[in-house]
Formats: sequence, structure tokens, C-alpha cells
Amino acid sequence: MSDWGNIDKLEGQGRRRLPYMTPGRWHLRVSKVAKVESQQPHKRGTKYFLAEFEVISGPSDNTVSDVCWLSDLSLGELSLRDIKSFAQAVLGAETLIDGPTMDKMVGVEQPAAGFEVRAVAEDIETKSGNTFTKVYWYALEQPPF
Repeated sequence: MSDWGNIDKLEGQGRRRLPYMTPGRWHLRVSKVAKVESQQPHKRGTKYFLAEFEVISGPSDNTVSDVCWLSDLSLGELSLRDIKSFAQAVLGAETLIDGPTMDKMVGVEQPAAGFEVRAVAEDIETKSGNTFTKVYWYALEQPPF
């Protein structure tokens, strides 16, 4: 038997889980951008756009050095609009944001890594009483505050 035993039969531990952005104003440096699948049993197979960041500055009550943002791709255009806003903040408003651009952005080369963006996050309550965090993205040259 090799040193790897039955490694092919085991499930991995998954990725390190970063905290989500909380409401407030953020200055962030992109660490990673990816397309991932949910590992939660009740959402297995659901695809998400994931962006991970190093925090340069955040809300006054922020105590974390890294945060992430997820957008559920199963929501269709609702999610794609938010993702496009993020991509334009990183790559520039004049950049054509299409399928090949997004495939490259989430690919192995990670062209967005190192870029800085600003974001404003706010909690929004739905009609059913649930809360979600909406994030508005801005290029560094266009600070919203």
C-alpha cells in the first residue's frame, strides 16, 4: 500500500472559511476570486462566485484582517449584476465583462489578485423578515465616501 492509502475515497476538509463583510465602508485588496460549489448538504451542487480580500480598512468595529463575499449563481441575473459591478470595480468600467473575462478572472492565473476596491455593505431586510448583506462596489479611483 502506498503512503496515500485510500485518499481517493476520502472527502477533503474544504476551504478555509473567512468571515463575511459586515455593514459599513471597506477598502479591500483582492486575494482570490473563484467559482465554488456549496459543501452544505442541503445546498450541495449550488454554485457561487467567491471573492476573498485582505482588509486595508473597514468599519470602526471591524476586528478581522480578511473577509469574503459570496454571490449565489443560482439567482441568475440578480447575482450576475452584482458580480459584474464587482468585476468593473476591479478591472475598470471600460472593460468588457463577458463569460470569457469571468472565466479568466476565476482561473488559475488570478488576474484580479492584488487589485484594491472600495465597498459599501448594508443589511437589507426582505419582505419575509430575513436579512441579507448587499454590497456596492467601487473602483479605487471612485471612492463612494
